[in-house]
Amino acid sequence: MNNCILMAEIVQAPQLRYTADNQTPIAEFVVKFAPLREGDAPGQLKVLGWGNLATEIQERYREGDRVLLEGRLGMSTVERPEGFKEKRAEMTVQRVNP
Repeated sequence: MNNCILMAEIVQAPQLRYTADNQTPIAEFVVKFAPLREGDAPGQLKVLGWGNLATEIQERYREGDRVLLEGRLGMSTVERPEGFKEKRAEMTVQRVNP
């Protein structure tokens, strides 16, 4: 089972978009979290929320809010301008708590 709980700060305000059929809302935002070792930079992660949760996220949460996220981790592939593909972790949330 893939389940993750993360305490983080929202660093990019949630943006609401819709699936290609314009039926399902998707909230997308970026969070940062404390590093594992002293002196390392904070980690950042893209977070996605779907459906009714997406609408709630967009209405209730803003940049600078600290949140507790529960969901699953996945990998996405992004085309880089330099001509190569980069894999990035992202989290699909099922619950968000202030």
